[in-house]
Amino acid sequence: MVPIDETNHLLTYEEVDQVVVCLAPAVLIPIHYFVPGLTDPASPLGEPEGWLAEQSNIRRVNTRYLEVASSDLPQQSEIWVFESIAHTIAAF
Repeated sequence: MVPIDETNHLLTYEEVDQVVVCLAPAVLIPIHYFVPGLTDPASPLGEPEGWLAEQSNIRRVNTRYLEVASSDLPQQSEIWVFESIAHTIAAF
């Protein structure tokens, strides 16, 4: 999990890319970004779409729960963006 948002609140896009190269994760999950309907509108956070637009290996996950075994991990690194996170958290 890596904090990614358009305002580069915690990491610049270049720093995110360096983390990805250094760690070579099977799955990278963007976190700590603005989620419409969940994040306070006054938040300085941006969305991750600017960085994601430059990526080609994105999997949009639209589920409330996801169980993953090591055998389920992709052979090549993927970015998993959880689309339903706002609905999941807002339901509580």
